[in-house]
Amino acid sequence: MLSLQLEPGDRLQRHLEAAGKALSGLIESAIGEGLLRVWAYPHPGPALAAALAFSHVHRLGVPAAFRLSIRPPDRIDVPTLLFGYPSLAYKASDVGARLVHIVHEERQRGHPPPGSVYLGVDGSLAVAYLMLADSSGLGGLTPELRAAGLAGIYLDGRVAPTGRLAGIDKVYVEGMAERGKPRPRLVTTIKVYKPLSRPLCDSMAATPVPPLPLARGGPDACVERLAAQGLRGAATKPAASLSSDELTGIVDAVLGLEDVELEASAIVSGLLVLEESPFEDPREVAHSMLYAAEALSAPEALPAALVDPETELVGIVTALERRAPKLVDWAWEARLARARGPGWLRIYTLEPRHESPSLAYLALQSVGLAPEDSVIGLVGGEGEIRVSPFQASLVDYDLPRRLVESRTALEDGFWLIIRGE
Repeated sequence: MLSLQLEPGDRLQRHLEAAGKALSGLIESAIGEGLLRVWAYPHPGPALAAALAFSHVHRLGVPAAFRLSIRPPDRIDVPTLLFGYPSLAYKASDVGARLVHIVHEERQRGHPPPGSVYLGVDGSLAVAYLMLADSSGLGGLTPELRAAGLAGIYLDGRVAPTGRLAGIDKVYVEGMAERGKPRPRLVTTIKVYKPLSRPLCDSMAATPVPPLPLARGGPDACVERLAAQGLRGAATKPAASLSSDELTGIVDAVLGLEDVELEASAIVSGLLVLEESPFEDPREVAHSMLYAAEALSAPEALPAALVDPETELVGIVTALERRAPKLVDWAWEARLARARGPGWLRIYTLEPRHESPSLAYLALQSVGLAPEDSVIGLVGGEGEIRVSPFQASLVDYDLPRRLVESRTALEDGFWLIIRGE
């Protein structure tokens, strides 16, 4: 058993070397046995990290199986890579093959199982995997995979309200400039996707998180609203090119809209962007992958997108851009209906047209409209409510497990189903 912490400081490099050897040993065992099992707890952060790992080992020619599950495997009978499980209750007789488990250090409970390698991470799990893969010397990480891996920083909720990074995420991003493409940069501007390359109003209409109210009705309506405030010129500039006066004017224009109560921090912050990359904005990648998994009811969309990011992930990002204007409108029209449920759980529902409960939750949360400590589900047939384990885990990391173990919800493929009364 080996337990290591990946956190900034003097021991980071030494622990990375040991963890890299553990990863290369796991992959060598998987090649010998013909399979690597890659499982993750169904929170968006661990899910993306597992998808990244799957796509990486696929490029190395290693047969692998990907799965999201509330519970870890019953036994470790093949080489296994786990992400995000707070505790593992294995006996020595249950662990017959190599096991590497990567988990947030604050969620790590209990003792590592015998014969395992346990990595507690101060940061996002996807970035931890990128660092391990680099340290292993196995190769296979493309610039596109590195860029997509940064989406995990947002899916794991590791970004301060100002946009600043911490932990190993900060260490990794600061070191990216030395690796060549892509090149990270922090800009402070309106919270829109593609702030380096898109006209502001186009960006606003393509950004469902946060759903900026100036974009209701699409880019043309946004231009007219800004023109009415004397800001027509700003509407056609990329967000990162706005002057301080233009930025102030746009924030005032948003805060001055009727029926909109927002803080300036909901509109402006520091944004991590990537130059010389097809994925300029890790937030857009993060939200696109969430949307694809839920809209398609297919968590396997995550590894599929990263196996071929130059085609599949670009396609998913483009699909969200096309859908985003409608999602922005829906976020401001949303009426969360309270549904009946057990006394300890508040359930709110959206119509199925919203497609992605997690994206709806993040959008509403970003503008202060999401109910706290509540599940947002999609109305189904016969009074059923479909709950995404992603959305439930964003509210409370342990909530998907509690829903199933309390028999409040049943697992049905990707979804958790709460029956009507």
